[in-house]
Amino acid sequence: MSQRNPRTTFVVGVDPGDSTGLAIIRGDGFRPHFEQGPPSILDDFTVRFAFLLNPGYDVLVACERFVVTVDTAKHSAQPTAQQTIGVVARLCRLNVWPLHLQSPSDVKSLIPNALLRDLGLYLRGRDVDARDANDVNDAQRHALAALAYHRASMFDRLIPGTVT
Repeated sequence: MSQRNPRTTFVVGVDPGDSTGLAIIRGDGFRPHFEQGPPSILDDFTVRFAFLLNPGYDVLVACERFVVTVDTAKHSAQPTAQQTIGVVARLCRLNVWPLHLQSPSDVKSLIPNALLRDLGLYLRGRDVDARDANDVNDAQRHALAALAYHRASMFDRLIPGTVT
């Protein structure tokens, strides 16, 4: 049985912080956008990425969940990360996109660097004009994990060596 009007799925992954990672990955693994920089990279998001507003698109947003614990509070409460998550949450509310806040440790376990490399998505600092590409790679992990958790059959088709 085939779908009559299959919707195109896009997942926006965000790694919030003083250095914020942003990645947009289509359900088939194509990556139309990635960047790493200050949280202001989210400014004018819906203008820069107006294509995501297409009513025929299925858009998921995945962002690192940041929880202030006794241990994290000793070092820094990371107000920038918290504020960035607030911006992402507002963006989701305005566009009626589901927001999935995810544990960074779970996401890193599910999507290691080796998988990013296998999928041709692993980035280096020179790709984002930075010392490293850790934040954008983490954003990609969040996007892919959201696919795994919420669109499992799409994620399964991306994984090398799986038969569907």
